[in-house]
Amino acid sequence: MSTDHSTETPEAITPTRIIPAGTPLPPRSPEPGETPPWRASPPPPAPPPAPMPPKTAPAAPPAAPPGLPPQWGTDWPWGGGQPQPQGPIELRVQVEMLPVEPELTWRDRLRAMVMRWIRPVLTLRGAVALALAVMPIHGSESAATIWRDTVADARELSLYAGYFVGAAPLALSWWSLTRVGPTAPRLWLLAVSVIGATAAITPYDIIQILTGVAR
Repeated sequence: MSTDHSTETPEAITPTRIIPAGTPLPPRSPEPGETPPWRASPPPPAPPPAPMPPKTAPAAPPAAPPGLPPQWGTDWPWGGGQPQPQGPIELRVQVEMLPVEPELTWRDRLRAMVMRWIRPVLTLRGAVALALAVMPIHGSESAATIWRDTVADARELSLYAGYFVGAAPLALSWWSLTRVGPTAPRLWLLAVSVIGATAAITPYDIIQILTGVAR
């Protein structure tokens, strides 16, 4: 008794379908060359893309009626156009010469500033305010002379006290007159302040301020 040991490798068995447990078996096996019914058929090929529509040339602009001049700008994308002028172009320019005001000097500016300051005083209200400032109200004393005596008393205390008492109401009245507006009370206050401030000023003040030596 002899044993035949074949050395050929058996062919691998490739299953065509794995049937889970409990699933009924197909009625028959597929014939040779037949596609098993359990294999899904491949999807149909996608339809080819639609062809691009052909490019059409833009419509030509309408032709100008006979007898009109040719136009320029008709080939622009936004269309339109203007009639091309015929013949020479005449351009007229009218130049108007305006008078040039001369430049003001420092004297003119100073004169204008002083006139702007003293103009309210030269009015009828200024004259009335000045008259009321020097009109006696207590015996022979007026409001201006009473204030002048007050500034003189401050001057006897010290030079700087006299200047401060005389200049403070003068600056206040001048500011209210030029910034707010000229009225009769403001003009009266200015007149009283100017007359009273004269008591604080003497020609020797410059020497006393520079040297510190009093009279």
